[in-house]
Amino acid sequence: HAPRAVLCFEAEAMATQRYLRDRFAKGPTFITNIVHTHAHHGFWKAIVDLSCAPAAPFDSFICNSPTTHSSMQRAFEWVSKVVNTNGNPPARLDDISYGVDLDLYQPHNENAKRHARRVLALPTDGRIALFFGRVTAHNKADLMPLLRCFAQ
Repeated sequence: HAPRAVLCFEAEAMATQRYLRDRFAKGPTFITNIVHTHAHHGFWKAIVDLSCAPAAPFDSFICNSPTTHSSMQRAFEWVSKVVNTNGNPPARLDDISYGVDLDLYQPHNENAKRHARRVLALPTDGRIALFFGRVTAHNKADLMPLLRCFAQ
């Protein structure tokens, strides 16, 4: 049988796909999960479930930044204290960025920054938050914690 790949976008799906793979796959099948949120209500239960399973070195969590990588590592370390696992991720943590060159997409100096704010009719001082994604309190990004931080 030819190798198969399963791509998941939620940790809960990875747990389900791993269960099905381990019981029914007729050939080599690896599972990849793109980590893009820790806020989803089912994320932590799925992480606990995955942590209790034996490690699968051919499965992978794709981390889109060093911050995501370290937070996933800390999540598995936290789970190991709660449910007494070994603290190692049940799959590799692979780093693949979204491909945006952050050195290219930022003002090179204060004059460029002021010019960009003037052209875009933005305030000349203070912080500006740019958010891409779906805003919901129960699933994905809840803006209330961010708004509380800005209020302080």
